Amino acid sequence: MKLGQMARSGNLKGALHIGGTGSDVGKSILVTGLCRAFLRKGFKVAPFKGQNMALNAEVTDEGGEIGRAQGLQAMACQIRASVDMNPVLLKPKGQSISQLIVRGKVAGEIDAKEYQIKKKELSATVDESFSNLWKNFDLIVAEGAGSVAEINLKGVDLANLGLAQRLGVNSVLAADIDRGGVFASIYGTWALVDKEAQKMLKGYVINKFRGDISLVKDGLSDFDKLVKIKNLGILPYLARSGLDGEDSSSLSQIEIPLHNEVSKVLLDVAIIGFPTISNISDFDPLRCEKGVRIRYIRHLSQLGDPDLIILPGSKVTVNDLNWLKSQNGDELIKKAYSNGSFILGICGGFQMLGKSIKDGFESGVETASGLNLIEAETVFRKEKVVKRVSGSAKSPFGGFVPFFGYQIHNGAVFGENGFIQINGQVNLEGSVSQDGRIWATSCHGLFENDKWRSDFLNAVSLERIGCETSKLFSYASVREEWINYLADWVEDNLDLDEILGIATSSPIARM
Repeated sequence: MKLGQMARSGNLKGALHIGGTGSDVGKSILVTGLCRAFLRKGFKVAPFKGQNMALNAEVTDEGGEIGRAQGLQAMACQIRASVDMNPVLLKPKGQSISQLIVRGKVAGEIDAKEYQIKKKELSATVDESFSNLWKNFDLIVAEGAGSVAEINLKGVDLANLGLAQRLGVNSVLAADIDRGGVFASIYGTWALVDKEAQKMLKGYVINKFRGDISLVKDGLSDFDKLVKIKNLGILPYLARSGLDGEDSSSLSQIEIPLHNEVSKVLLDVAIIGFPTISNISDFDPLRCEKGVRIRYIRHLSQLGDPDLIILPGSKVTVNDLNWLKSQNGDELIKKAYSNGSFILGICGGFQMLGKSIKDGFESGVETASGLNLIEAETVFRKEKVVKRVSGSAKSPFGGFVPFFGYQIHNGAVFGENGFIQINGQVNLEGSVSQDGRIWATSCHGLFENDKWRSDFLNAVSLERIGCETSKLFSYASVREEWINYLADWVEDNLDLDEILGIATSSPIARM
């Protein structure tokens, strides 16, 4: 019986853990590709990551926060994202302090040492979330965090081999050959984990390979005897950059286009790279625009006079605003604006553009002066707003177009001249300056609204360079194409039958 037939007949049930030799070895995209590949073979699949650390978040239907990567993986499974898919999320604030999100809700702030103690309590929550998924899906593909061999963090494990042992889930190790030393990293990882944890490791995948694959395969048989786990395939370096990056390790991708075409006329878009920049996936649709060039600005001296300046979301708004001012960024942004640049503020960026921010909660600073570029004031409140929103948004060319997005913020912004009608409310959310060159909103996902994105970019380009640069396209279709591209990538290069066998032979599947 073929895989798809076995899945549809209900004869197969399994779970698989994808661990890593380190961070940024490709675990997230590998899980995404596997989720879609197994879905295409007829399985009802769900992603899972017990513990995540990221400032790129997704809002679930129940109004909870999870890592954005798990949101993308849920899309790959063609299911709605749930807090069970990422029950523990840490959102770093700096100086070893993170906001702790448990099952989508804020559970306070915690430092690294306190968290190690807290993990024992959180393990029951993580296990319960996995159990909830296990009851409702044929196959669960779980993602690890960082390296599975962090011997300095031994104890209760919420994401790696300790979790796999506790739940009875077999694991596959992902390793990055592009950074060099792949065999040492695989062997070192395998050797460092304890003997019981080694039993959960059933195979490994080599990722990001460039060149002649035969040069690697020649040494694999001897190596497999050494590590006593099987090579399951070698994944070539992806020719296309990814979507929905998980955290700050993806910042280097902001500037990378998601197309190969070069436009003669490019809109210069500068995104301010705050130390605690959040929700960088807001800009993935811009990377699909053939008429847009993105620059990621970490040093404000590089700003110049771009066509569009974007102040993105921030985990700690006042701290990032002070960082901006420390580089004379406030004056440089105002200078660019006086020279004709457009400005867009999203969430924390919206708050910075106003007159003042009354905080005392997020940063510890009671009141901070904003850039004073729009008529808006921000007051922070203890309750965090986490919700999906829909409605319509005012186009720069007049009239309203459909709108959807999500909000994740503590600060309530009181602005004027809004442009987004949310859930039928009379008062419009956001703010637009009188001259129409500054736009601001607390809503993430703004650029996923195809008609609004195209109209906005063309309004900027018509004024700045005298022609339209954006052609209307479906970003959702681009993302779906990307997910299928990942599924083809794993199907063409990995032994999926062997991987499925590892999943279905997990101890939990035999209970």
